[in-house]
Amino acid sequence: MIEEIEPDTHQFVSVEFIVEDGSHLEKCWFWQICNRLDTVHHEKTEHVLYKGLGWMAPPLATSNSPSKHVFDNCQIKNAKFWHDKHISGSSFCAYHVRIRLDDAGVTGIRFKHYGRPEGRPGYAA
Repeated sequence: MIEEIEPDTHQFVSVEFIVEDGSHLEKCWFWQICNRLDTVHHEKTEHVLYKGLGWMAPPLATSNSPSKHVFDNCQIKNAKFWHDKHISGSSFCAYHVRIRLDDAGVTGIRFKHYGRPEGRPGYAA
């Protein structure tokens, strides 16, 4: 399904789990998202790019008043799945892709909602 959504872009590695006695336990796939983009809008985000390495919440942000990332659709372009090179530990997908995955019953992905300036929602996996 990933190949249908974004063909010839990502890598998949087959992994087979074997029990000590040699019997087959499970076969699965690891998915390497290969789009590595700079997608945060540098002027509109409330976060600070620390030493050019990663986005950090501003010093006055609290859990009662969290700061927001603002993503730039011009930087995302037509990417369906991506990693932002300045946000560690997150994978992102376009909203319409998240809906397609939900409709297909794909499991094992947890999404977090991110708003967009244009009012169109975005999601991180």
